[in-house]
Amino acid sequence: MFSHPHAEMRLTYIGAPGWCWSHLADAEEGVLSYSTPRGPVALAVPYAVTNHQITIPMAPFNDTGWLATDGEATLEVTGTDSEDMRWRVRATGLARRAASWSAASIIARQSHPAAGNGCPSVAPADGLVLPSARVRGSYQTRSPEAPSFPAYS
Repeated sequence: MFSHPHAEMRLTYIGAPGWCWSHLADAEEGVLSYSTPRGPVALAVPYAVTNHQITIPMAPFNDTGWLATDGEATLEVTGTDSEDMRWRVRATGLARRAASWSAASIIARQSHPAAGNGCPSVAPADGLVLPSARVRGSYQTRSPEAPSFPAYS
C-alpha cells in the first residue's frame, strides 16, 4: 500500500446546541434559504442573535426577502477558525415579521453597517425573526493520518 503525500482526511463532528449558538452569535452574515411557489430562494443577509432569537433586517421594498414570512426558513453560516477547522451551522424555524419598533427591529437597526457612524438610523424599521430556531452544526478537523490508497498497476 502507498500513502498519497497530498491526501488529507478530515473528520466531521456534530456540534452541540451551545456550540452552534455561540458560532451563530459570533458571525454577522449568512445565507437565508426558503421555498416559494416559484421555487427555492437563497439570499445573503446580515443578522443578529439575541436570547436564541435570530433577527434579520429586511428593507420594506425587498419583495423577495419578505416571501419567507410565515414559512420555514433556514439561516446557514459557515466559517473557518484559527486552527483551519471548517465549521457550518444551520438554524431553522418559522420566519415571522418583526413589527416596527419591536425589540427585534431595534436589534436589526443596530446591526446595520451605518449604525454608530454618526449616521441617522437608516436601517429598515422591520425585519424577519426566527424565534425558537432549531440549530444544528458540524465542524471538520484534520485526521492525524492521511488515508492509504491502493497501489495502481
